[in-house]
Amino acid sequence: MIALILLIPLLVALPIIALMRESKRIAYTAIAASIVSLALLPFVNLGTFSIEWFNVGGFEFSLVSSVSELNIVLLILVFLLAPFIYTYSLGYIKNRSEFKRYYIEMVAFTVAMASFAIAGNFILLFLAWEFLSITSYLLIGFWYRKRNASLAARKAVTIVFIGDISLLASIALFWNVYGTLTFSSINAAGGIGSSAAVLLLIIAIFTKSAQFPFNEWLPDAMEGPVPVSAYLHSATMVKAGVFAAMVLFPIFAHTHTLIYFLTIGMLTAVIATTNAMREKHVKRVLAYSTVQELALMLSAIGVGALGAALYFFFAQAFYKALLFFSSGIMMDANESENIDSIYGLKKNKLVFLSTIFGVLALAGFIPFDGFFSNVMISSSFSTNLFAYIITSLISIATSFFIFRWFFAVSKDTKN
Repeated sequence: MIALILLIPLLVALPIIALMRESKRIAYTAIAASIVSLALLPFVNLGTFSIEWFNVGGFEFSLVSSVSELNIVLLILVFLLAPFIYTYSLGYIKNRSEFKRYYIEMVAFTVAMASFAIAGNFILLFLAWEFLSITSYLLIGFWYRKRNASLAARKAVTIVFIGDISLLASIALFWNVYGTLTFSSINAAGGIGSSAAVLLLIIAIFTKSAQFPFNEWLPDAMEGPVPVSAYLHSATMVKAGVFAAMVLFPIFAHTHTLIYFLTIGMLTAVIATTNAMREKHVKRVLAYSTVQELALMLSAIGVGALGAALYFFFAQAFYKALLFFSSGIMMDANESENIDSIYGLKKNKLVFLSTIFGVLALAGFIPFDGFFSNVMISSSFSTNLFAYIITSLISIATSFFIFRWFFAVSKDTKN
């Protein structure tokens, strides 16, 4: 399977890291592996590749990978951000006895996301989906001795488990209807006769993407280390549901279920924006904005604006990772997580300037990519007056809460 070329460096790095003693070389190995994977990306051919896994009762079950332009977008995000996340972690994880466990879990998380990105059938997607759930549970609860971290990890895995069961049930129904689990075949069939399977799949997507009523696990996941939050919110796990919705878009279009994405997406965006406006935890404000952004992506998919959703999907990753990096530096410098107790951001000019760029991008100011993604998302609702008004109000509210966040952490003295 040619697509496995992307994973080989990471899969090789895992046992090497496991055998190493606690040292910075562990981090360097992880960084090098992710860079090699990124460097190999241009040499991977587009297409679908299959490898037989097992046979039961005359039925062949295969692992199918797909490398298309859409898959490449997610792979770029995973492999491009990984070296920055790993490098930031080098200074963030101060307890050297935690180095090995941290980087093993982070590299495994990257492998899981890369595997998900190239899934061409439900078998590989489900395996990667579960691998993501396990590794995200370990990373959210990384500081398991802290009660809040353990509770947040259990909450996340419990809610996501609902989606796991829904996904497994939908897979069984798809197999029963089509006799195949390959995305291209099911998309070509248009989802005829599989309404129950599609609805179960939508539930799975909503749990993974923290959509109402499953939206509260994501802000609670902020109990994990800052680099985990940056990676999880920018390029990986939380976008798995949105990515699945884009890959399987023809099924939802043919079964007339896109309205669920629009309706629930709009509702979730309003709830998340409202929560962000009153939140004072430095990372949870950013977490609620992520829930809002995921909701807008799904809403855009709900009106068939795949281009707008995909651009937002890509652009959001970079400024959101940047803002989480900044929040980690603020928290470390002030030993506080409350924006009212954080001050002195202006003392570090580099962090201050980069934070301004992240804030302006999230608020949608020109010429930052957040402006273009906001314009594309808003224009996608031009034929739906109600959705357009809601989106416009959300855009205004977003500027309010992110500037409130920025000015709170930029003050010169502690309140």
